[in-house]
Amino acid sequence: MSTDDAAASRQGLTLDTADVLQMPSGTAVRVVAGTVLVFVVPRTNAGPGRRIPVCQVAGPGVVAGADLPEADLIAVGLPGTQVVRADGQTDPQAHEEMANAAAAALANDQARRFSAADVQSLSAHHDERLIDDALLGLASAVPGEKPDLLSSGDLPADVAVIDFLARQIGLRPNQLGLRRAVADIDITGRDTVTALAAASGAAIRRVELMPSWWRKEGPPLLLQDSATGAYGATVWRRGAFRVWQPEHGLGPA
Repeated sequence: MSTDDAAASRQGLTLDTADVLQMPSGTAVRVVAGTVLVFVVPRTNAGPGRRIPVCQVAGPGVVAGADLPEADLIAVGLPGTQVVRADGQTDPQAHEEMANAAAAALANDQARRFSAADVQSLSAHHDERLIDDALLGLASAVPGEKPDLLSSGDLPADVAVIDFLARQIGLRPNQLGLRRAVADIDITGRDTVTALAAASGAAIRRVELMPSWWRKEGPPLLLQDSATGAYGATVWRRGAFRVWQPEHGLGPA
């Protein structure tokens, strides 16, 4: 049976799954018996996309056409379904409702595809962490001196500063914990410095300094340049506070 609109215009048309009815706005078919499946098909550079289900209409019922910006509406009958053309015989509201349903189906399909991509990304991230765990576990089992994974010159400045501060108060940050904290920031949404401090076994809090704070010995402090946002640290050394920067190390008093 032909699948073009000329064949579909005959009265008492009996459909099977090979028959595809194009359903632009203004067209309609009345389902006499059986069931019609309605799909929205996105237009792509490579041609028609995959069929996205919109609804199904059983007899007696009417399928109204709709125009969509970047997609086409089609109707496919289950085997033996009987329909007749009802162009111009439907309420305009029926066409509007079909357009809304098709748009919702497109939006839901897009959201599901994005969600699937997120799940795939999280799965890949989980696999990377398992590999990291396995490699670090293997390294710890090998006799001999272990390289410091945080000593690389490519270490991000914020990680280097938190690692430096933690060591000033007697902590030795777990290398795997810091690497995980950095990798998980995009997922958890936590502030980078707070996440790194927690992974180091420390805590970060804001303090209000007196104008003469730098004259007396005190604990290490985290610094942030108000203009550039760059991080640094200050520590008490030999009777004065000295600034430590990831790029330059400990500066003069």
